[in-house]
Amino acid sequence: MTAIFISHSSADNAAAEMKAWLEAQGHTSLFLDFDPEAGIKGGSGWEQTLYQQLRQCQAVIALLTPSWLASKWCWVRLF
Repeated sequence: MTAIFISHSSADNAAAEMKAWLEAQGHTSLFLDFDPEAGIKGGSGWEQTLYQQLRQCQAVIALLTPSWLASKWCWVRLF
C-alpha cells in the first residue's frame, strides 16, 4: 500500500525534489507517477494505475502550482 501519493502537474518536475525530500525524512512508501522504479511503467494503463494508487494511499500531497491548477487531470485526482 502506498502511504503518500504526490499529485503534480507534468509541467512541474519539482515533484521529484519533493519525493527526495520526503524520503530523506524517512517516508518510504511514496507514489510519484514518473518515478523510474515505483512509478507508472511505459505501456501500462496509466489512468487505471493512478486511480488504483489513489484508492490505496493514506495521504495525498498536492503540489499546488499554476500548472496544477490549470490541469483538469490534477483536479480529477483531488476529488
